[in-house]
Amino acid sequence: MSIKILAMIKNHLKIAIRSLMGNKTFTAINIFGLAIGISTCLLIMLFVQNELSFDRYNEKADRIVRVVFRGSVQGEKMKEASVMPPVAQTLQKDFPEVQQATRLRRAGYPRIVSGDKVFKENAFAYVDSNFFQVFTLPFLQGDPKTALLDPGSIVISESVAKKYFGNDNPMGKSLHFKDWNADFKIMGVMRDMPANSHFHFSIFGSMTRLPESREPSWMTSEFYTYLVLPDGYDYRKLQAKMGNVMEKYSGSQVEKAFGMSYTQFIQKGNELGLFLQPLTDIHLHSDLNLDFEAGGDIRYVYIFSAVAIFMLIIACINFMNLSTAGASKRAREVGIRKVLGSMKAQLVRQFLLESVLITLIALVISLALVYWVLPFFNHLSEKNLSLNLLGNGWLIPGLLVFGLFTGFIAGSYPAFYLSSFNPVTVLKGKFASNKNSISLRSGLVVFQFCVSIVLIVGTTIVYKQLSYIQNQKLGYDKARVLVV
Repeated sequence: MSIKILAMIKNHLKIAIRSLMGNKTFTAINIFGLAIGISTCLLIMLFVQNELSFDRYNEKADRIVRVVFRGSVQGEKMKEASVMPPVAQTLQKDFPEVQQATRLRRAGYPRIVSGDKVFKENAFAYVDSNFFQVFTLPFLQGDPKTALLDPGSIVISESVAKKYFGNDNPMGKSLHFKDWNADFKIMGVMRDMPANSHFHFSIFGSMTRLPESREPSWMTSEFYTYLVLPDGYDYRKLQAKMGNVMEKYSGSQVEKAFGMSYTQFIQKGNELGLFLQPLTDIHLHSDLNLDFEAGGDIRYVYIFSAVAIFMLIIACINFMNLSTAGASKRAREVGIRKVLGSMKAQLVRQFLLESVLITLIALVISLALVYWVLPFFNHLSEKNLSLNLLGNGWLIPGLLVFGLFTGFIAGSYPAFYLSSFNPVTVLKGKFASNKNSISLRSGLVVFQFCVSIVLIVGTTIVYKQLSYIQNQKLGYDKARVLVV
């Protein structure tokens, strides 16, 4: 049975190749049209996949939440990504659901002396000693559990190690920080942080060096605090329990600062509260002030995903229309094959195989186009996207499934349409398209043009808006104004 199936597939493949080679112009147009649609879709989906992948490299990504502060004081709204120094310890003490709590604080832009040169670093942060047990930042040298126990210790990235020490072993050596007139001992070297992280630091110092990290103040908020919750635990349950944390711990400080009790403070329309934000939501769903970097926007992900799908649909509709428009050239072939005993199911399989073959060829061409265009796309989107076929085990099977699916979708209507010809009619030379097929093709063409017009108009509007922002006269010469 399997030999018969293989023989049938081989026969279908032979006929498909002969048919495609016999209509080279038609085949080239179809392949090129599909390749453009597929390559556009792949480029956009690479961007979307990158946006959705932020912070997911962490092994505990689904269990980590960030504590954020929201409130309103005397009518002024506040929404900050950082919270007070005692929050981490307090929440871990009061709520058994909090398995781990760690903090991070930016340390400005220190200058590091190396020989007779001075370098300015802009990626230094103080963290608690358990920071590397919460976030997955692999160490090349040193022990992540003990690297930051000493106040004078630091952990540096691989690129920083190469910058200051070349190929020498940096472990146990020191870097001199000019602004603080202090030496820090290197107790760990980690891999450079992934690009898809909501923060990027290349040097981490021990939080124990900061006296303010131990202050009991609930009126200052410069510490980014992260909690690890149990596997499968809904963070909203913990958030519901945190309603009275601010009143319990900041009440006396609020009374001292504003001259009224916490209850009176709230009754005057003021609000203070701690809330939880899932780690994987920070990049696309955050609207907070004082965040590390500008995040993305989930709305852009939806828009770009829709554009990718519509581009692929346009390419598939184009394929359908070209195939059905050239049906008259295949009418006699269908008639003769039916007279010789071919069943409709056999003809459907034949035409679907041709469609899939065209799609797979277009897929190969589209991959070449993506590799060629990707550097320009990265420059435009300020990303570092890559299409690593060998590095991702799922990518090649995924692309094959994608190609087969696209081939079946694009070729399904032409296959059923071509296989439905009446042999007697077409052999008499009286080929005529069915009215229903004409109306369907007309509908597809209208839909194709509508989507194309919407995309073109949308692109034009966005381009003109950006051009307006960049070139509009502001009343002063931007090139001669400095912000200190």
